[in-house]
Amino acid sequence: MTKCIRPTAVLWSAFAAVALFAAGTARAQEAAEPPTAEQWKAERAQLEELIGAKVRTEVAKVVNPRRVAEGLVFPWPVKEPKATLPEMKVAIEKQVAAETEAKLPLAKEAAFKEEGQAKYKLLKAGDDIEFSLRGGRGANSHVQGKIMRVTADRLQVGTRWIATRDVDDDVLALLLPEANDRAVNDYVQRETRRYGLQRERFAEDARERITPVLMTDNGYVRVKVAKPGKFDPTAWQPMKTLFEAELEKQKAAAALGAGKTIEAEIYKANRYVFFENEWMPESVMQAVLAKRAEETTPAQTPETPGTPPPGTPPNVPPNVPPNMPPTGMVPLGMPPKLAPVPPGGPATPPAPNPPPTMAPPGFVPPQPPAVPKPVVTVPPPARVDVPELFQ
Repeated sequence: MTKCIRPTAVLWSAFAAVALFAAGTARAQEAAEPPTAEQWKAERAQLEELIGAKVRTEVAKVVNPRRVAEGLVFPWPVKEPKATLPEMKVAIEKQVAAETEAKLPLAKEAAFKEEGQAKYKLLKAGDDIEFSLRGGRGANSHVQGKIMRVTADRLQVGTRWIATRDVDDDVLALLLPEANDRAVNDYVQRETRRYGLQRERFAEDARERITPVLMTDNGYVRVKVAKPGKFDPTAWQPMKTLFEAELEKQKAAAALGAGKTIEAEIYKANRYVFFENEWMPESVMQAVLAKRAEETTPAQTPETPGTPPPGTPPNVPPNVPPNMPPTGMVPLGMPPKLAPVPPGGPATPPAPNPPPTMAPPGFVPPQPPAVPKPVVTVPPPARVDVPELFQ
């Protein structure tokens, strides 16, 4: 029994096939269209996060913070400073003052007046004295004996009178009260100044010795040489600051080495290309190039009136149909077109051109010498023996 197929079912099947084909074609065109700038830049931002995470992972494998600290000769772990620089200066000066006072006490300056009074003890009449006159030359320059009398201008030692202008200040300080007070004060000032310089030199040495120890113990490191014996805050920096700077420097160097490779791998895996100093999808680059090609192609303009169409032979006036002869040319197989006869009869024809000069009878023009033709010898054909089978 033959099955009957209704025409309506055939039409619906054909329509469904066409609809599916059209939908598939639309999806293919939609997939082939490049993404918008907002879409692919959002996707690229996600890829950048992925690249950054992978780079940080690779850098952590290469750069070891403890090895960085060991390279800087810093204690591990590197800690923040325990005190600020002003606080460190106060602590250092406190320890320097304590050691200086223990070695050279300031109270010793009070004993300098007693020492001066003992050195310049004021003499009186009847005390023995011995000294040399100012300059110390000559037979009578040496003076020795008992003090008999002392005035502002002269003094008597034994039976000898001596002018005070010939006596040194140190001797007069033993004889005259005014000179004695002046000598004692000068001694105290001189010894106080000398002792103060001694304390300063000791304090500088102590500061130079104490500062590195306290600064290092409190998390600081010297970055430049300061004036000896002086505390220069700019010469010290926290270890933590220098350690972090060196750590970031090494991380940046490691990221620069691995970042380019990782970046290229991830972008290429996602069909991105580096175009015009940035990464973008390959389809976007192709769309940009195609648009530029369209912009640089000259536009087709209509023919300008009076311009011969393409394929027109040269010397043919414009606007003449193809395959037509120019004006005045008679097509083949057509009689020539005669000019109209003007009134009064035809015009007198122009004189014919004179005939060319003829050669005299019997003249033979010179001929070029004959060139002998080469003789080509053709050898006879070689004999070919035919097998008996074909004879």
